[in-house]
Amino acid sequence: TNVPKLFRENFAESFLGQGAGDAGNVIVATLLLIGTGLLARRHPLYASMVFLTVAITLAMTTTPRYYLMVLPFLLLGWILLTLRLTGEPLTMRWQFAVLLLSLSFVTCMNLAKIIPFIIEQRRTPFLETYRKGTQAPFVRMAALIREHVPPDQRVIGPRAQVLRFLSDRNVMMQRELLPPRKSPKTYPAILKQQEIGFAVFPSAPYRDVEPELARMIDKRIIRPVQTLAETDGWRLATMNVRLPPEEIADWRTMPSDLLKNVPRKPKKTPEQIAAAERRARAAAKAAAAERRAAAERKALAAKKAEQERRRLAAERKAAAERKALAAKKAEQERRRLAAEAKARKELAAAKAEKARRQAAAEAKARKAAKERKARKAATQPAGACLPDFSGENRFCRLAQPLGAVILRPEEPGGRPNHSFIVHIPHPTNPVCWAAVAPDAMR
Repeated sequence: TNVPKLFRENFAESFLGQGAGDAGNVIVATLLLIGTGLLARRHPLYASMVFLTVAITLAMTTTPRYYLMVLPFLLLGWILLTLRLTGEPLTMRWQFAVLLLSLSFVTCMNLAKIIPFIIEQRRTPFLETYRKGTQAPFVRMAALIREHVPPDQRVIGPRAQVLRFLSDRNVMMQRELLPPRKSPKTYPAILKQQEIGFAVFPSAPYRDVEPELARMIDKRIIRPVQTLAETDGWRLATMNVRLPPEEIADWRTMPSDLLKNVPRKPKKTPEQIAAAERRARAAAKAAAAERRAAAERKALAAKKAEQERRRLAAERKAAAERKALAAKKAEQERRRLAAEAKARKELAAAKAEKARRQAAAEAKARKAAKERKARKAATQPAGACLPDFSGENRFCRLAQPLGAVILRPEEPGGRPNHSFIVHIPHPTNPVCWAAVAPDAMR
């Protein structure tokens, strides 16, 4: 189970940043759980998150990073436990000193881990100094896996996520190969059914994180067949899986050297070797044909994609041209309408100017005619009579010598009257009217 690992290693390490020894880790983990219990009285939701996280990690794995999201609640429980031990309220100096010492212990333990980590991250060469060089073999083994293992093959390896990322190959981990819900007794049969062809040896790199794979390598259930490459004491080899004898119920209890001296299979005859070579050549030809077909499909797909890209580009270009043409036509129509409006405006202005000039000319002509008439009237001989019986004038005026004015009224209906009214200016009385008969005028 994961309970011993939780109390002896991971729980205290997640809170302090590093371990405090087996006994110290157990004490710190116990105090944290007690503090979480005290936290449940005031904040049951916070305490339930801590307990649920612990329960889930006990069922799976107790890696310290999984407790990162509940660290604030653990620190709060640690403070509550310190206050409970010192007593509340804090009124004495020694109580403040105990609380300060408790928090200083947590802070100093984390700083003691953080400062060396920062220094380690700045050292060069990085791979040789990072974690004391323990990660460099993974980088070199990933390069060997990428060189010797085909892309379609699977590999058993330690820290599979790291090797998978660095090698670009399908490196398998324990939980992908061996279902946790299955009985460990069935692990050899399950692993043999998967027909994995490559593995990284020996068992030491697996022991901390993937103990079942390490145990199967130690028991010679997973055994190397042909070594392909070596680095840092690690070997990349082809592998096969040997099932334990039927009389052994649990492979975990059998001796480690039980399968070590299993008699080898008899050597193959030349006919069998030739048949195996033919099968290998046929498989190689089939693989080559498959690769060629895949390359052709890829090239065809690329060609179709390029054609589609060009078609879309042509459509976009045609749409842009249509849009530009429509904009050009709209601009031409706008200019035409503007020119027509301008022409109409100029025509109206010209007509108005022409009418104004014509009206001015007529007014000038009338004025000139009036002036001519006035001059003509001023230059007529004395005694001349200028009757005017035209139009609808009520009276006709006659110019007479000495300034006398003779008025000849008309009868209604326009019939002439033969009587006259004579106005003769007088020195003392300028208004003097007299009616004169026509015979008197003669």
